[in-house]
Amino acid sequence: MGTGKTVQSILAMRLLFQRGDVKSALIVCPLSVLPHWDREMERWSPNLHVTVVRGGKEHREYCWHYTTHVWITTYDTLRQDMKSDEAGLKEKFDLVILDEAQRIKNPSAGTTKAVRKLEASYRWGLTGTPIENKLDELIAIYAFLRPGLLKYEDTTPASAKRAIEPFFLRRRKADVLKDLPEKHEFPVYLRFEDAQKQTYQQMEREHVLHLHEKGETITAFNILTLINELKKICNRNRKTGESVKLTWLRESLEDVIAEGDKVLVFTQYRQEDFGGAEWLEHELSEYGPLNYGRATSDLKRRDLLRAFTTDGTKKVFVGHPRTAGVGLNELVAANYVVHFDHWWNPATANQATDRAHRPGQNKDVFVYHLWVEDTIEDMIQRKLEEKQLLYDTVIDSLSSEVKDEMLFDIYDDLLGKYGIRSTRSEREEEDKAELSKEVQKKIASGYGTPEDFEALVELLFQKMGYHTRLTPASNDRGVDVIAIKETGLSCEKIAVQCKLVSSPVGRPVLQQLLGVLSEDPSYSRGYVVTNNRMSREAVAYLKENGRLAAIEGHDLENLIRQHDLEGLLRPPGRR
Repeated sequence: MGTGKTVQSILAMRLLFQRGDVKSALIVCPLSVLPHWDREMERWSPNLHVTVVRGGKEHREYCWHYTTHVWITTYDTLRQDMKSDEAGLKEKFDLVILDEAQRIKNPSAGTTKAVRKLEASYRWGLTGTPIENKLDELIAIYAFLRPGLLKYEDTTPASAKRAIEPFFLRRRKADVLKDLPEKHEFPVYLRFEDAQKQTYQQMEREHVLHLHEKGETITAFNILTLINELKKICNRNRKTGESVKLTWLRESLEDVIAEGDKVLVFTQYRQEDFGGAEWLEHELSEYGPLNYGRATSDLKRRDLLRAFTTDGTKKVFVGHPRTAGVGLNELVAANYVVHFDHWWNPATANQATDRAHRPGQNKDVFVYHLWVEDTIEDMIQRKLEEKQLLYDTVIDSLSSEVKDEMLFDIYDDLLGKYGIRSTRSEREEEDKAELSKEVQKKIASGYGTPEDFEALVELLFQKMGYHTRLTPASNDRGVDVIAIKETGLSCEKIAVQCKLVSSPVGRPVLQQLLGVLSEDPSYSRGYVVTNNRMSREAVAYLKENGRLAAIEGHDLENLIRQHDLEGLLRPPGRR
């Protein structure tokens, strides 16, 4: 994401051609960056003949049969032409480069299957987000890059890290772009006006109760449909046209445009009714907005990007974070970024932001994330922050697998707002209670003294990428470990309370921790880590207070195993 992957790859490829190690190469990339690859090849390796494979079926057949050094095509074109014997696409090249290699993270997808049919001596995958949700995605990518290196059934985060180390080149902007301007990120919390609030609350209650009536037949798709409907109301009240987000955006744009700056606005929705790109284009007409979604051809996309770069009257660029957020280097013309709504993983928002925060930017970049309080967006934000933490941990150290049950977690939170306990939660509670008996026997004897337990918890947070320190035993106000980490959205400071106990942790412990957070606003969250479990009252209190979280005994045991810390546990009977 702005670290020069394209240029580095072209120069490395050019060297292989010069040495005679490579005579044919295929570059596969998203449609939005195909023109960029063509331009950069011309700039950095003009002696290599390049053929762009696009267009109708007959033209593509001609391109595949044409004698050239480098073919450039899209993932969709590759998938289509790999199905046809008449397309002329050969399956063997000396070098294959996959740009945005996360496109093959799903092993059952047609695109992934098409890519895996390719044969090449050299295989390179370029991506700023090799893991968006879980470790399986990295395994899927390496199934092409280095077949057989990682296996789904027995790969742990620790073993994956060791296995890919010789084949994994990490480039961080902080390391290679030391002169890049600062990036400042701000969460913006908004509150509904009366009409929009009433519409939202009515729809939320009706739909949540309707889903609850479905019982255990409810599916993830049912939940996703509900969440999307609620998110759309957060953008715009279709009944009245009211939008607290638009009000904020209009007021902010006046100041930004007056200073001569330009703005990127990202939304996942297109239609006007949904508070999407077409609606924003209309509502912000005085600023000459350019809607990337309206550019339906390569030529139109190039013209639109050129206009945003060179036309002083075009102040606002509106796009989808997954299409306009990838590979469009011309967007450095803007130094303000607004995420009007949010996609399901923080990596997508980060990558979209980096369209402005990359080489060529000479101003500080200001990024605003819009959230409506006391809505589905509140719940999503908490989940995204958790995923950002896990993403950072996995990518930086490959030491934690992300298991995403976000949809059902959010649904459980929605049920909790109306005093309904999900059958899933009840089953999990029973499982935890049963498991805790087993965990108690194993863990209570292995954690040693409370001081040993605190030291182990501190080390665990270090393994997860935090800078930590143990607090003095006296006057610690219940905080045993302080953990600090720079995340994608902010500097996260966590107060950790360790509880090595023989009975469930109750609500008073959480109340004490929340008091610490209230007294010291530098803390972003508070964690209770225990060898036991949380009481029912404590679980309810956690749901009411989004700044608090808990790691219970069964989860703690899994984390210890994932981070290879089992050797630090004391054998039973020894102290």
